[in-house]
Amino acid sequence: MLDQLRRTPPPLIAVAIVAMVMVIALTSLNGPGLSTDAVNYLSTADNLARGIGFRNFEGDLYVLWPPLYPAILAGFELLFGVDPQVSASVLNALAFGGTVLLMGILARRILHREVVLSVWAVAGSLLSTSTFALTVNVASDPIFIVLVLSFLILFDRYARDGDRASYAGLIAVCGLACLQRYIGATLVLTGSLGMVYARWSRPRRGLGEAAVFAGLSAAPLGAWIVRNYLVSGTLLGVRDPETWKPIENLLDIGFKAARWFVPYQLSSHPAFWVVLVIGLAIILIVRRKTLVRPLAGVKPEPITFVLILFPIIYLAAMVVLTKSVDHKNVIYDDRLYLPAYFPLFILLLLLLERMLGLVLTGASPRLHRSILIGAATIWLLFPAYGMYKFWARSVHDGGIAYYNIYNTPAYRDSAVTLQLKTWASDPATTVFSNYPPAVYLQTRRIVGSLPSRTNFFGVPRPLEGYAGRWPGQTPAVLVWYEPNTKRNLYGPSELSTLSQLQPLFTSDDGAIYALTPR
Repeated sequence: MLDQLRRTPPPLIAVAIVAMVMVIALTSLNGPGLSTDAVNYLSTADNLARGIGFRNFEGDLYVLWPPLYPAILAGFELLFGVDPQVSASVLNALAFGGTVLLMGILARRILHREVVLSVWAVAGSLLSTSTFALTVNVASDPIFIVLVLSFLILFDRYARDGDRASYAGLIAVCGLACLQRYIGATLVLTGSLGMVYARWSRPRRGLGEAAVFAGLSAAPLGAWIVRNYLVSGTLLGVRDPETWKPIENLLDIGFKAARWFVPYQLSSHPAFWVVLVIGLAIILIVRRKTLVRPLAGVKPEPITFVLILFPIIYLAAMVVLTKSVDHKNVIYDDRLYLPAYFPLFILLLLLLERMLGLVLTGASPRLHRSILIGAATIWLLFPAYGMYKFWARSVHDGGIAYYNIYNTPAYRDSAVTLQLKTWASDPATTVFSNYPPAVYLQTRRIVGSLPSRTNFFGVPRPLEGYAGRWPGQTPAVLVWYEPNTKRNLYGPSELSTLSQLQPLFTSDDGAIYALTPR
């Protein structure tokens, strides 16, 4: 793979640099987007660097995610004193540039160095609003996408050349992917099946290489899961109760994946798909001798097999494993499915190349290229406009437009936030809040959550059950943000039966109270 990087065309490197500059330019305005997951990563990294261990902003054990991302951020803080939020922004800028670069390398290998299609693949990655939106937020997904593309390139080299360096690289990349996101295990399964397929003529060798690959790649994740069980009694943490059925996940995947390639104004209308299917069916019927017969009995190359297999396995896992309603009805929230975009995009371009070659039999190379250039130009207008809208909205809103919760004017400029360092920064003071991530980002200290009406599984928790247990030790303060959307939490008026609430600061944005147990 290092040889591929050394032979990379300078224009592709330049585009990758442009991608990095894009991330830095937007995040330099107000910082990266920060979701609750992002604050989990940042706080765990900070606590790890301080010697507290894998614990998040509420002091809870870090078991819901694998350790690689916060460990990397903690390493930068320990070695260079760089704040995790800053190092996360730099890493994501590098990841976006790496995504564009690796997509170009992969396209050149698979699309037979067809320049127009390779440029199309690179531009489609650069202008992908879904990908860019993730990279300007603190998230583990951008690095995971880089690992997915690295896996595809290494597998292609392994299948073609069979060299041990690529095999070892596959083990390393898949091991890291599993430590970046649990769903990285789908790469292990894809790689194992791909190796058996690539060595179909030598099944014993294929099975042996696949078994060793799977065992070594999954070993780091296995060790982390054992650690989880020892410290928490769970393998992967306690997950959200099921609120969404697999069929709903499948429909959501189809709806959002369609938007990667077709404008929403078209993809949202069933009539478009009916016309498309009928049109393709007519082409297949009319040109069946030209299109179908030459492909009969042709065995796909191993990399083509893997390009098809990975999206199937990955998205099937999403259908089964995604249970939270958080992603429902949020039209832009496709981050869980996004790793499948890149192999699907390459497959579509590969299919287009083959279709044109069969349909335009005897056509001049100049005509063939002109048609591709025209199609690419028209199609790229769609993601380019989406990218423009995302930038415009992010600048107008004063914060990253998608996924961002806490790095927004609503919290940054809140009167309550401006008072936090006065009333909640003393390490001896216990702090509670209805929005612990917002308080943590300003104080960089563990923040307790408030008594809730039900537990994680919906079992009622009467307020009197907290008597004598909350707020616990003093001094303690309650930071209450308005508007409050967390209806499951008991409010100040109810909590006053457990503790005296002395107002330290009040405003339309909320209040800060000193707590004294009754």
